[in-house]
Parts: sequence; C-alpha cells; structure tokens
Amino acid sequence: MTISSFVPTIHSFSFLTTFIRIPVLSKPVMQSSYIVHTNPDIYPDPLAFSPQRWIDNPHLTKYLVAFSRGTRGCIGINLARSELYLETAKLFRRFDLEIYETTEEKDVFTKHDFLLGHTSLDSTGIRMKVVRKLKE
Repeated sequence: MTISSFVPTIHSFSFLTTFIRIPVLSKPVMQSSYIVHTNPDIYPDPLAFSPQRWIDNPHLTKYLVAFSRGTRGCIGINLARSELYLETAKLFRRFDLEIYETTEEKDVFTKHDFLLGHTSLDSTGIRMKVVRKLKE
C-alpha cells in the first residue's frame, strides 16, 4: 500500500488519463482549498467576513472544499463539523475572550500554501486571552 504525496507532481509530457488527455504544461497539477476559497470569481471580496453571501447565494456551497469533495472527501466531515460547532459555542458561552499579541499581517493572512494555507513561518498563531469566566 502506498501513501499519496501532498507535493504536486510536475509533468513535462502529455499523458492520457481514463477520460481526457492532459497536455504538456510543465506546471504543478493540484487543487488547494485556499486558492478555491479566495478566488474572487467565485466569492466577491473573498477576504471579507460576509456570512450573508451564503444566504444570498446557496449555490456557493459547491465551492466549499475545506474537507475535500467527492469520493476522496473526508469521511468524518459530519462529525468534524458537529465538534467545531459545539466546541466553538461552548468556548464563547463560557468565557469572555480578547485577541492577545496577534497581528493580522503576520498571524492571520495566508503567506504560504502547503496544500493548506499557512501564515508567516514565524507566526505564533492567533492567540486569545481569557478576560473572565462568564456565569453559567
């Protein structure tokens, strides 16, 4: 059994797949969720926080590829989404948080694409500080 590499394959020749002939490109062939999710042709103003875009155009969900799509999609997508929703809700219901020693340029924006988008290599990530515990 082999494990596929996340590194894109660079072909300098034409080859025939089951359905189509891929021409000589000498370019990496792969899909990155970051490139899809920040494509302005799909999402107008892709870096803006705009939940309304999903309500106005439900068709956009077909471009949501964080867990991949089709037969190679994440088998645990429903469990992962449930856990994300529950834990995020629990965190914000129990604690008053504020951003701590975080800069947008270094810790938020994507600088490198290693199949998944990554921030600056010297980033410590988005850090949060608990201001106080909320009453239950």
